[in-house]
Amino acid sequence: MIEIEEQFLPRNLEPLGLKRKLSAALAAVIAMSSSEEVSSSDESYSSDPDSVDEQQSKKAKITDYMTIIHQYTDTDFKSHFRLTRTQVEMLICLTQQKYVSLGTKSVLSYETALLTTIWCLANQECFRGIADRFGLGKGNCHEVVMRVMKILYNERGRFILWPNDYKKNVDEFNQCRGQNSFPGVIGCVDGTHIPIPGSGSDNSYYNRKGFHSVILQGVCNAKLQFMDIFCGFPGSCHDANVWKQSPVYELLKSSNIPADLHLLGDSAYPLDTFLMCPFRDNGHLTNAQKKFNVTLSSTRVVIEMAYGRLKQKFRRLKYLQVEKVEYAKYYIMAACVLHNVCIDEDDNQDSSCSNASEDINADSVGEELVNSAAKEKRLEIMQNLL
Repeated sequence: MIEIEEQFLPRNLEPLGLKRKLSAALAAVIAMSSSEEVSSSDESYSSDPDSVDEQQSKKAKITDYMTIIHQYTDTDFKSHFRLTRTQVEMLICLTQQKYVSLGTKSVLSYETALLTTIWCLANQECFRGIADRFGLGKGNCHEVVMRVMKILYNERGRFILWPNDYKKNVDEFNQCRGQNSFPGVIGCVDGTHIPIPGSGSDNSYYNRKGFHSVILQGVCNAKLQFMDIFCGFPGSCHDANVWKQSPVYELLKSSNIPADLHLLGDSAYPLDTFLMCPFRDNGHLTNAQKKFNVTLSSTRVVIEMAYGRLKQKFRRLKYLQVEKVEYAKYYIMAACVLHNVCIDEDDNQDSSCSNASEDINADSVGEELVNSAAKEKRLEIMQNLL
């Protein structure tokens, strides 16, 4: 029986003998109301347990983001996805068949899969957020992104092309730098670090700058388009070692490239007949050597600008959160493919190259490793620049 405290009862009822009766009546009312609430609550939980489990397991998802994308203006679309609608449609036409041939059971369209991948590369958003935006499960989102990136990786030969007409590249560099252009340049080479999570068991990826990374080596033309990409070496490797292990080195070494043409590299690269590098600054350079170095650097800066634009557009490369380091090459190559697609005659936005690229190892490789033919060629170019 529920008892009512006396302090809640009026005192003037005591002489009338109604205090006890009123307390009992109130207790009965409270007991009835409590039992009704409990029974109704039990009914609500026990009426349909299957529906309760279904409501708890079903997660809310965004299902109409693709509809919103189709309503974007062209400017907003490019701001979000870095590419124009026309460029995305071109990519779909060139690579969609590869996506279909994988035999996926997913009903996800290739347009949605490609835009999900571009969004992933263009932002540093976690997969949970990306999956929620495109109405996917987190695991399914990662699978879709990896599948599209592997397609772009395998199809890189369509978008990252070594030039057949060297003269066109030379003319573009001459137009880019005018009278101060370095003569005979077909491209510029450099490396940059792509940060990755550290591994406690493998320190080979720990670079001299104090963080773990993989190395991206690129060769670009005057339009900032990549002509060759080589990536995946541990961050502790020297530029010269990566260069000599790359396919483009073997290509230049074995091909009959004209004697007056060459790539440009910094002091970390070995001087060769097909690769011009600056004189080592030991504090005793002549005016002619200083002018040679300045002219070379002013032309070679395009590779730093290319890296600046790459990391500005595809910010995932600023820190590549990968569980397996083998996946890094797919992210990097896919971003470089999209970078080349982005660059055309109408894509002339300014690119800041400050802090965009860095010498992986700026120490010189030693003059004793340089062949005499390369030395003579460098001296001849130095004399012509005077």
